[in-house]
Amino acid sequence: MDNQIETTTLGHSPKVTIQRAAGVSINRSTEKNCTKYTQILVHHHLCSITMGAVHGCSLKYVALGGIYGLSAVTSPFSSPSLEENEIDSHPHPARIDFATALLLYSSFINFLIALLFHFQVGTDLLGKTTDGKIPLWSYIIFAPFHIPTIIYTKIHTDYGISHGVPVASEVADGWYIGGRYGDQLNLTWGGILDLTAEFPESCKSRNYLNIKCWDGTPPSPADIDRAATFGAMARKEGNVMVHCAHGRGRSTCCMVACLVKAGVYKNVEEAFKGCKPHRPVIKLNGRMKRALEEWENKYVK
Repeated sequence: MDNQIETTTLGHSPKVTIQRAAGVSINRSTEKNCTKYTQILVHHHLCSITMGAVHGCSLKYVALGGIYGLSAVTSPFSSPSLEENEIDSHPHPARIDFATALLLYSSFINFLIALLFHFQVGTDLLGKTTDGKIPLWSYIIFAPFHIPTIIYTKIHTDYGISHGVPVASEVADGWYIGGRYGDQLNLTWGGILDLTAEFPESCKSRNYLNIKCWDGTPPSPADIDRAATFGAMARKEGNVMVHCAHGRGRSTCCMVACLVKAGVYKNVEEAFKGCKPHRPVIKLNGRMKRALEEWENKYVK
């Protein structure tokens, strides 16, 4: 006889379902946990769309922290088994094994990173050096952050390439906006402006400036001016790469300032409009626009 499929709707998300073959039992606790995980991810997806890039980026790590935490709480190793308590008249106290402790630690790290994203602080915590290197201790201590970030960025980049978004784009003569994998262009750079705190530098140039920003957050107006001054000077020596993780937000924020400082465009608005046709995926969220407005008011004569 053909298996029949039973469909269960999760929470308030009618398009998200669990399917199971008739006659195959699923523990209600497992189904409940699956519901929680799915609702977290659905909520994150919706918030990413409605709240903008800054909130969307931090919510990725809120979601990860929640999933790690729920996994730790519901781990079969974090409490005594039913059989143990049935055999022994004295219930065993809850215990935490290595796996559970690791899940709790991973949850803590991701919630911490999400808070740092939100308040735009703590970019030095990952230990990135002035020459663009991430030390080994950072990969060990912050593995719950680094590993999903590396995987997500690689998948996102490959997806973009398959849909016509190159690793970097020339948005003005000699000026490139790019992401983490801009080195794949195999170009010689007069200067590299790196806006990431989370990735080591892979492009090569004797002129390198790293202004560490969390994903989706802009530099301060003072740092924007420092970046723009660097870019304008580096352009005299060759092509300039301005990059973040994906070549969309942080890099765009500093690129438009560079182009204004170098005299390519009169103002930020014109610079953004000039870049957009060459890399349609670029964007500026509210925080970036405010930072650029402050920069123009204070530093642009």
